[in-house]
Amino acid sequence: MQRSRTKTETNRFTGSSELGILVLHGFTSNTDESLPIAQPFIDKGFSVSVPLLPGHGTDPRDLVRTSWKDWVSAAQNEIQWLKSRTDKVVVGGSSMGGVISLYLAGTNEVDGVFTLGTPYKLPKWMELGARLYGLFRRHVKKDEETLNYYRRVGLTSYDVYPGPALKELANLFVAMRKVLPNISAPYSGHVGLRDSLVLKGEANKILTVIKSRIATITYYKRSSHILIKEPDAELVMQNVDQFLSSIIE
Repeated sequence: MQRSRTKTETNRFTGSSELGILVLHGFTSNTDESLPIAQPFIDKGFSVSVPLLPGHGTDPRDLVRTSWKDWVSAAQNEIQWLKSRTDKVVVGGSSMGGVISLYLAGTNEVDGVFTLGTPYKLPKWMELGARLYGLFRRHVKKDEETLNYYRRVGLTSYDVYPGPALKELANLFVAMRKVLPNISAPYSGHVGLRDSLVLKGEANKILTVIKSRIATITYYKRSSHILIKEPDAELVMQNVDQFLSSIIE
């Protein structure tokens, strides 16, 4: 099992009180994935939190010892930190980070939520695998294509999916879908059309369930799953920037 280099557990940047932004990374990943999303807003002087979620950025065995509630709880703490310092708070993230962001938007008062490469639910093959491997507590090695992708774009992550953690991921999706009808804050979703984990019709389901008056999903023809490392990354960040600007207007 690959051991990822340890990341800083808390990445907090205190800026203006105008807007606080929480940015979350994906499953088995770390802040290598979320800091590039946050960096433009740190540079602009906003208050930003980019936490390392429990069980991530160390060793896959650490992830086995956590639950989806631990991941959410850590993100919840950062919302409270931002709320104590800023007038408005927006939550967002990549992949699973977006799932947690939607859950938080459905259980907290926030001023906006954005997601990058975030599906409404796991693909059937992945959900079935999560239930199966969760029972047997096995690690599932990532395929070579996925491992090579991470190496090519310069991201670090675990080279396996811990079985029990996969089951927790599936449980997180269930919990997220239950609270989607509670979301009324503006929503901005972003999906790559080459993303095999986020089918177009599934992403659109988010729009049909939430109650937000302002809600959009933008698709990117050239991009796959980790949008911040894809050919459309600059355009994605421009669109997220416009979304955040609309929150503070």
